[in-house]
Amino acid sequence: MAYLQEFRKKIAEVVGAPVPEVQILGRTKCIVAGHKGLYSLSEDEVVIRRWDGRLLLRGRGLHVEDADEEEIRIGGEILAVEFAAE
Repeated sequence: MAYLQEFRKKIAEVVGAPVPEVQILGRTKCIVAGHKGLYSLSEDEVVIRRWDGRLLLRGRGLHVEDADEEEIRIGGEILAVEFAAE
């Protein structure tokens, strides 16, 4: 895991922005690294700001499990994922 964090830092230095990364774990968890906060949050839809646009998650019982300035972890039943440019 330390290697991945170091890799993100180096890429961010080159690009000049955090490296966006989305991990979908089954249909019940989504981890978003390199985010810029939330646009909106409900049990049916979560919209996450990213430096390159927005990430839209649709599902049931969606909720923030954990969040800090680097990562947001979303739990619940994920039914759809959509990327949108700003």
